[in-house]
Amino acid sequence: MAQAITYSIIAPLILGFATIGFALIYLAVRYNSFYVLTNNIDTKGAAYAKVLQQLMTGVYLSEVCLIGLFAINTAPGPIVLMAVFLGATIIYHILMRQALKPLMVYLPDDMENEDRISMFSNSDHKSYDAAKAGVPPSEAQPVAAKKLSVKKAGLFGRIFDIRRFKSFNNVKSLIPNYAPPQCAAEDAEQAYFDPAITSPVPKLWVARDEMGISRKEVMDTRDVVPISDEYAWFNEKGKIVWDEEKVIDVPVWEKRIDY
Repeated sequence: MAQAITYSIIAPLILGFATIGFALIYLAVRYNSFYVLTNNIDTKGAAYAKVLQQLMTGVYLSEVCLIGLFAINTAPGPIVLMAVFLGATIIYHILMRQALKPLMVYLPDDMENEDRISMFSNSDHKSYDAAKAGVPPSEAQPVAAKKLSVKKAGLFGRIFDIRRFKSFNNVKSLIPNYAPPQCAAEDAEQAYFDPAITSPVPKLWVARDEMGISRKEVMDTRDVVPISDEYAWFNEKGKIVWDEEKVIDVPVWEKRIDY
């Protein structure tokens, strides 16, 4: 998106095509995230704030390109005007980062509960220091905010208020209400262990051949590393094929554990 914003200075029509393209990408990624992919990485919402700030890169580049175009045509008035806009963009970016900073550290689970969002009522976000306070934000004594920070919070707090659009509730309504996963007692005890400790030894899966090389390899290696040549073989063209109807029976199959 940043590239589209930058290139729009030369060809403004690119914004229309970029909007359509990113809308289609959004629908595809949303569908894959909900119903197809199983991603174990949880950014806890930090990716959205990073992408939002990354868009400012396109704005910076586009303004610099405009200054360069005006400099080529020797237009001092537009150059000065764009320099002022560039400075205003930098100030806006700094204030936006300050408004988003507390939301990237503490985010309430329920947007409707006023008690959970009381920590955001203080406009001076630098008044709480976890290393010095030693208590949760809800129990910390707020420090009187400075006048400058009060003005910033009043203006940008309304723009970036997490309760304004309630996107959390909107996204929550799109997620299917599945029953919570059931884990075995052994899996629950090892849930917080490092995978290097709980993971079994990886199994080797080789294809069976007519000359018996794979069987000999299995006999020589199985005492050291688990190995098998079941459900996989070479066809008449020398390509490896396997029995796709017995996915659960293949040696390298592992049951996915949902915590």
